[in-house]
Amino acid sequence: MGRRSALRLMNTQFRDRRYLPVANDVSVNYDEWDQHAQWWESEAPRVREMLDASPETLERARSMFGRIGSSTVGAALQEVLQARAEAGHTLGRYCEEVAGHINRSVATYRDAEERNQRTLST
Repeated sequence: MGRRSALRLMNTQFRDRRYLPVANDVSVNYDEWDQHAQWWESEAPRVREMLDASPETLERARSMFGRIGSSTVGAALQEVLQARAEAGHTLGRYCEEVAGHINRSVATYRDAEERNQRTLST
């Protein structure tokens, strides 16, 4: 079977009414997926801000245990706060990547759906 014959057969099958109920039941709610992606995008700066530690906070953490404690407990607390801030930046990047993945997937699906509709209407 040649390519044209195969395409003709596929078009005939897709126009067949028996296949329409299945195709009509499948749909993507683009608005909800867009909102979901926006939620992930808005989480990125929120997470960074929530887990961030300013230089002043880091300095206060080191010095809040006095002269003796600043080199032990204060230094350990400062290290933990720095690691927490780094984790916040990593988590923020992850949120942005998830949002980007959702946006790309929705765009791909939307493009494929439009292309399929054009193909079916010809």
